[in-house]
Amino acid sequence: MIPFKNYAFYSLISGKWWRWIAVAVLSIFVFLGVYIIPPYNFPAQHSIEIKEGLTLSETADLLKNENVIRSPFVFKAFVYILGGERGVQVGEYFLPKPASVVSLSFRIIKGDFGFEPVKITFPEGSTIAEMAKIAEKKLPRFNAEEFIKLTEGKEGYLFPDTYVFYTNTKTENVANMLEENFKVKTDTLKRSAEKLGKDFRDIIIMASIIEEEARKEEDRKMISGILWKRIKIGMALQVDAPFIYSIGRNTYELTKSDLRGNSPYNTYQNRGLPVGPISNPGISSITAALYPTESPYLFYLSDKNGTVYYGKDFEEHKRNRELYL
Repeated sequence: MIPFKNYAFYSLISGKWWRWIAVAVLSIFVFLGVYIIPPYNFPAQHSIEIKEGLTLSETADLLKNENVIRSPFVFKAFVYILGGERGVQVGEYFLPKPASVVSLSFRIIKGDFGFEPVKITFPEGSTIAEMAKIAEKKLPRFNAEEFIKLTEGKEGYLFPDTYVFYTNTKTENVANMLEENFKVKTDTLKRSAEKLGKDFRDIIIMASIIEEEARKEEDRKMISGILWKRIKIGMALQVDAPFIYSIGRNTYELTKSDLRGNSPYNTYQNRGLPVGPISNPGISSITAALYPTESPYLFYLSDKNGTVYYGKDFEEHKRNRELYL
């Protein structure tokens, strides 16, 4: 005789109940296969944008149409169950590999966009063209030509600094961030210039020249004093950097014919400052341009190591050239 407990179990597995269990298990697998796992043509390595104002239903339809999920209903159910009233977070989501509707729901509820941060450093004294090349190497959606067009006329007013962008950052966002950072970082200096009765645009132009002429802070202030003195006494600035900026050649490639040219950046032929900044200076050079060091010197030169030698007159300057160049 079969004991009662064993008989009940035997009846369960040998009778009609096992069929219901099998159907239930099979249904679960079918449900997982049809609704939970990602579609076979999931758009891996692409991104999808959930725009401001989309409802949960519209978001679900968008994901379905883009082959990100299989069932809008299941997606909405998971978002509601997992996120409650929080709903979806608008933005652009990067999809590195196929993902289940469960993991996608979690990401969209939390606003986990999936883009990696990228640190980019623009050195002090970088030109707009140089900044464009640096950013284009690091940001997939950045376009150097577009950046140069967007920042036309803004040389000197994009702040050289270390920034953290995301890999989906667009060209326009980079340009705006550099320009806004300039305004923030130089606000105090700009107000100081106004109090001193100095044109801040002239300060930026001078700072961009100083950036190219000296490496050390003390030299920057000394050279600033010399250059402002030359302007004051009506002497030409006679610096190569603005001219090099305009023609795209280095000092050693300049010819006498170049120096006789009528470029607005030719500080040998024209007195005063060039027509605009020649680079994007950092705080040190802007400060040096605003607060120059007074000295008896009128000339200076740098050796190959960046050491600066000063001369009170042209004879002393010639002697320094013979000794140090």
